Amino acid sequence: MIKKISILALALLLIGGAGSALTFSKANTALLVSEEKEVSAVNVKEIQLETDNAAVEIIPVKDSAAKIEVTGKQNPDYTLDFEADVQGDTLVVKLDQQQRKWFNFSFIFSSLTLKVYLPEKTYQSMRVANNNGRVELGQLLVKKLNVQTDNGQIDLRDIVSDDVTVEADNGKISIDHVEGALKGRVSNGNIKVLTKDLDRPIQLKNNNGSIVIQTETGPTNARFEVHKDNGEINILDQYSGNAQFGKGENLIELTTNNGKIEVTK
Repeated sequence: MIKKISILALALLLIGGAGSALTFSKANTALLVSEEKEVSAVNVKEIQLETDNAAVEIIPVKDSAAKIEVTGKQNPDYTLDFEADVQGDTLVVKLDQQQRKWFNFSFIFSSLTLKVYLPEKTYQSMRVANNNGRVELGQLLVKKLNVQTDNGQIDLRDIVSDDVTVEADNGKISIDHVEGALKGRVSNGNIKVLTKDLDRPIQLKNNNGSIVIQTETGPTNARFEVHKDNGEINILDQYSGNAQFGKGENLIELTTNNGKIEVTK
């Protein structure tokens, strides 16, 4: 009798183990994501993007419609909320992930990419807010641009604007030939700017990391106010501190707590 009970207990244990293994296997299998939305952008003047955990790319296209797509892999213990519609003259895009359960035993990490294809035209404003993931924007015409990410790299290139603000808590900021008054802040990471000239307002702040600016032409009407706690300062191989060129009407503020400040031509 005892032997039969032992055999029965062992069988139940094996069945339970097999079920647990199957459940664990399913929980650790990523879900493939591929969703696309298309909206008319004829009357769109402003762009608002809010994303949770995804890489973001904004790409100009020769079309009258905006196409927004999400691709990648998702943790099966999370739900995906993807919205894209036009509210008045604003294109609003939201991508959010919510955990289904209180406890998550899955070892799968989501890896999503949000691509926004925008018709080529001048936009009044664009705001991109991302929690975790890189942000890439290029070849855009936008009067006021604001890009923020908590953790991830920000890459801006070939953008014509009047006012640009870029912020990252942890990650590198790369600004390549972006026109307009420029403000940049990063807590941990480097800031690098490639520009045609320096005769415009620029304000860059960094807690831990370097600030490097490479310009094609030297400044003719700018004033440098620079500050560092630990690190070196090199302004065009001429100055190791504050400097003025011409009337100094364009203020360039460069501040870092730990890291070098370098402006080269």
